[in-house]
Amino acid sequence: MSLASIDTHAAHLEHTQQAPTPPKQTPKQEPKPKPHPHHRPKPKPKPEPKPKPTPRPEPKPEPKPEPKPKEEPKPEPKKEEAKPEPKKEEAKPEPKKEEAKAKDKDLNKKEPKKTQASNQTSQGAKTSSMAYNQGVSDAFLMKIQMAISSKNRYPRMAMIRGIEGEVLVEFVLNTDGTTTDIKISKSSGSDILNHAALQAVKEASRLFPIPKQSVRLRIPIAYTLKDE
Repeated sequence: MSLASIDTHAAHLEHTQQAPTPPKQTPKQEPKPKPHPHHRPKPKPKPEPKPKPTPRPEPKPEPKPEPKPKEEPKPEPKKEEAKPEPKKEEAKPEPKKEEAKAKDKDLNKKEPKKTQASNQTSQGAKTSSMAYNQGVSDAFLMKIQMAISSKNRYPRMAMIRGIEGEVLVEFVLNTDGTTTDIKISKSSGSDILNHAALQAVKEASRLFPIPKQSVRLRIPIAYTLKDE
């Protein structure tokens, strides 16, 4: 080792010895964090007490009506027994009433014969029907008259009253067998006989023969009474 280097080293040592040692820097203490104040939990609000329901006043029981004392039925006064009235002598039937009954019996006996006569077409009616319906064959008219006679009935009320007469009934006979426009062409003078004649034609129309073409007919219906 050379002296120069030693000196240098010595000078360095001296320099190092003479140089004051810098003061030790004490490390700064960091400020401690302030403790955060602990938040105390707020006390929960106490639930308000619910108002107690006011008790409803109980309905007072209505006083039951006191049962009325039953009235004892008063004994009804005894009715006096009705005395039987003396029997009246039965009135003897007058001879006039007996005669009227006998006449009614005679009428009832004669009714079957009178009814039979009313169902038959008179010869005059046949002749007049041919005159009213010219151009129609006699055989065709005969079938129509027979059909009407089978349904014709002498009204009982007219027989009792002794009503007679002839009704001329007019109608149209169509090719399909229907009968239309049925009406009274000539009245007998009695509504009872007129109604009976119209009813007979309506009921007998189903038995009429069917024509080749529509034809208007007028049929006389006679109501006559025959004695024994």
